[in-house]
Amino acid sequence: MPEKKVVKELPMLVVTSKVKEYVQEIGGEGFRMGGDFPEALSEQVCILVKRAVDRAQGRGGKTVGPNDV
Repeated sequence: MPEKKVVKELPMLVVTSKVKEYVQEIGGEGFRMGGDFPEALSEQVCILVKRAVDRAQGRGGKTVGPNDV
C-alpha cells in the first residue's frame, strides 16, 4: 500500500479585510476581489518567507532581512 503524503497546512499571513481595501483602493470603488484570492496571496507570501529564511541560513545568518527577499 502506498504511503500517504502528509501536507502541512500553511498559515494565513495576510489580513483579508486589508487586502480587500487595498484592491479597491488601487482598482477603483467597483473593483472586486475573489474569495479565494487572499488564500492564494498568503500562499505566495509563505513561499517568499521560506526562500528568505533559506537565503539567511545559506549565508550563516539567523536574522531575515530585506536583502533576503
